[in-house]
Amino acid sequence: MDWESIASLVVERVGAAVFVLDDEGTVCLANQASATLLGCDAQELVGSNFLDRLVPEARQQATASMLERAGEGTLSECLLRLRTHEGELEVPAEASTAGDGLVLSIASSVLADVREARSRPEVVVFEIETQPRLFGTIRFWQSSRPGAAQPPARERCFRWLYGLGSPCTDCICGHFPPERSTALRVVPRDGAYEIQTARRAGDGRVRVSLQRIDDSTRARLFEAHVATLARGSALSTREREVLQYLLVGAGVENIAKVLGVTPRTVRFHQANLLAKLGAESRADLVRLLV
Repeated sequence: MDWESIASLVVERVGAAVFVLDDEGTVCLANQASATLLGCDAQELVGSNFLDRLVPEARQQATASMLERAGEGTLSECLLRLRTHEGELEVPAEASTAGDGLVLSIASSVLADVREARSRPEVVVFEIETQPRLFGTIRFWQSSRPGAAQPPARERCFRWLYGLGSPCTDCICGHFPPERSTALRVVPRDGAYEIQTARRAGDGRVRVSLQRIDDSTRARLFEAHVATLARGSALSTREREVLQYLLVGAGVENIAKVLGVTPRTVRFHQANLLAKLGAESRADLVRLLV
């Protein structure tokens, strides 16, 4: 192969993901951008067959035809479906010849779009059966994340999502939910948080929307919920401050120190806000966040 021209092509495409193939389809060169896209080390790719290593089996024949046309100079752009560490990913690529080989490049703008999509919280929408014998069986699955893995046929949601052998004890789909139900849950497997919304989909099925959230997002939701409670119950500024500290588990003495007031004053505000919110005790405040 003409390595001088190959090096020139790679330099011209700085920032792009680049794969250089010989006339047999073996990867001779892959830069760091391509390795980042796939979630592996660039050196792992070198020496492997591009089709066998990176292309899903169902797309290998069509991809081989595209690469053949690109090598003949009759195709300069193509759509590649690649295997990555997060599943399959379809991306547009440019193809150009270099000596006896072929250079495939994926533009930096495409990589930026992929990175942005991967950085956003994944939103999953799926439908499950609610009949006792089939409860949790997934009938429809859609993820917002490019290349996300798909559950196998007849998989149960509790096993696929959380690795459980039986339905979640706090499942919002149990006993067939009302028209719409929303909950903030702790993920059974790793202790993270997720927001679930379920609604009836007909034929005994429930459609669920699920989004996992990080600590900062949970904090913002918490603050927004407290603000909504404060406005709806006409809490004073001081009562709202006391409410925020109560909900994160702070004691009366600590709240008094932080706010620069006496414990007696904190108890006074606590009694007032409990009455306004319709809560019987401090522990009862937790239900207001669900």
